[in-house]
Amino acid sequence: MLWGAGLLAGLAACGGGPSSLEGTTLVPRGGEWRVSLDPASGEPASGRSPAFADPELDDASWSPLRAPLGFDQDGMRSELPIEASGEPVVVFLRHRFEVPEPGRFDGLVLELRADDGAHVFLNGQEVARSNLPGGEIDAGTLAELSVAGAAEEAFVRLGLPVDRLREGSNLLAVSLHNTRAGSDLVFDAALVAQGEGDAPELIRGPYLQQVTSTSARVRFETSRPALGVVRYGTSDGALDAEVRGKKPARAHDLALRDLLSGTTHAYRVELGEEGVDGRFRTAPRTGSRAPFRVWVTGDLGTGSKHARAVRDGFARFTEDRPAQVWITLGDNAYPSGTPMDWQARFFDVYPEPLRSIPFFPSIGNHDANAVSPLSGRLHYFEALTLPTRAEAGGSPSGSEHFYSFDWGNAHFIALDSDQSDRRADAAMARWLRLDLLHTQADWKIAYLHHAPFSRGTHHDDREKRARQIRENFVPILEEAGVDLVLSGHSHAYERSHWLAGPHPEGWHFDPGRVLSEADASGDLPVHRSEPGVPRGTLYVVAGSAGQIGRDSPLDHPSMAFATETHGSLVLDVEGCSLEGRFVDVEGAVLDAFRLEKQDRLGTCKGGEPAARTSPGEGSARSSGGAPSTAGH
Repeated sequence: MLWGAGLLAGLAACGGGPSSLEGTTLVPRGGEWRVSLDPASGEPASGRSPAFADPELDDASWSPLRAPLGFDQDGMRSELPIEASGEPVVVFLRHRFEVPEPGRFDGLVLELRADDGAHVFLNGQEVARSNLPGGEIDAGTLAELSVAGAAEEAFVRLGLPVDRLREGSNLLAVSLHNTRAGSDLVFDAALVAQGEGDAPELIRGPYLQQVTSTSARVRFETSRPALGVVRYGTSDGALDAEVRGKKPARAHDLALRDLLSGTTHAYRVELGEEGVDGRFRTAPRTGSRAPFRVWVTGDLGTGSKHARAVRDGFARFTEDRPAQVWITLGDNAYPSGTPMDWQARFFDVYPEPLRSIPFFPSIGNHDANAVSPLSGRLHYFEALTLPTRAEAGGSPSGSEHFYSFDWGNAHFIALDSDQSDRRADAAMARWLRLDLLHTQADWKIAYLHHAPFSRGTHHDDREKRARQIRENFVPILEEAGVDLVLSGHSHAYERSHWLAGPHPEGWHFDPGRVLSEADASGDLPVHRSEPGVPRGTLYVVAGSAGQIGRDSPLDHPSMAFATETHGSLVLDVEGCSLEGRFVDVEGAVLDAFRLEKQDRLGTCKGGEPAARTSPGEGSARSSGGAPSTAGH
């Protein structure tokens, strides 16, 4: 079964009815809410919350409506009194409930169905925001993404701090926002408390982090504190190893050790008599030239039907040959990287690939707008376990923002183009030079969010971050012989010629710095560097896994091929060759390229890359070349 089929069925199944979470239902699905359309309800009423969220507000004049409630949507129990004016609307909702003994609960889960955006308060304190920007939210704030399809039916679960409950009267308050172009609205919510005797359930994961040739980390989150247990082994029938958490917790991060390199392992996250199974493949030994496949997704975290279609297109393409590594090019959780954004637009959209493909992300601008009030860290870092001390190879970065890892004969470098200092003498650049100096890998692949060369929805010469990456980091990458640089941010697919710097200005590009024209059909000659001659780098922008632009120029002079098409990139590394394919939502290949590293003796070491490319077909706009297709 394709990933998407099972997932969509599951989303549809959780669209209504009573909550399936065991515990004490404090606020039921389908409950009665006090509702106001008065914009003044969103104005500040106290230093701690807007009027609609203030527990002291008298809401007796607000309309009592039973959920699910909405506008211009089928299946609503209550229709909101909104005229179809085409103007964005904000709705304010309040539900009071009693809690006689809050101290007997140690888990609290919000279940939210919201089309499009929601701002949630419990007893006057913000506890969640979904599909809304960072900063202050008021009656004029619009949701950033349109919710449609299966996502309109889905309840998203999010764990909340249980200490937000009070003895006696409590208030759950929500403002519901639609997009600028939106019309319909949908809302329902539940709040479930759990205590001793209630079975914990998975509300996030499991997902794989820091997989190496001998170890892996399994992360997951439960609805209430529980003792995390993972059993694992080399087959489903022989899960003879076990790791347990040190104490009950809601967020679990367990290390699997003494694994076999380049081997498929099975694991099971156990919660009492229930459990969730997963399988993954460990990395080959460092330096091994065993073949492996990489899935590359840029700007994937929209939760849209397009993101799901890209996911399913990849599943079709790779059905007979699974990926072993998954890297992302930033913007993993639109629009602001809040816990609800991560849950609704990442963890709930990609559950099956997350439990089977080790995930190595890079950070984007939309991931960096939400900070945990408890730790002061971005929620991006709260959700991830990143290799800062060279746990997966490479050189220790000492920072969660940028890191490297090894997989077989390839060295991968994740850079932070958004939050970190991008000067040539700053910490990230100093670490990068050291890391590249020490690696002995055949293949060097760097990835980051902002594209150093692009004329899609973003222009490299017009954005400070992209210019700084091109001016300060591209020289480091090219001088060290990095073969491939992957980026997102621009919502298109663009693939360059085979380039060698310097590149002082991206748009005013010097054609003399093209080592080989990469837009001809068929093979290109092998380029063998002479002493003092740069070896060249290929640049790919793959930022269309979640959304695309419309009628972007796509005419950057460094690019050989470009298309505004939803899709993702698949890399196949096999010894001295690397093949890349851009795969659309149907699993069809729209663009393909091949890099080779063979000297006259047929070995990788000392050999110089050659670029062989096959431009795509369909809706592509290319700067040259004939269309072709490629197989799996």
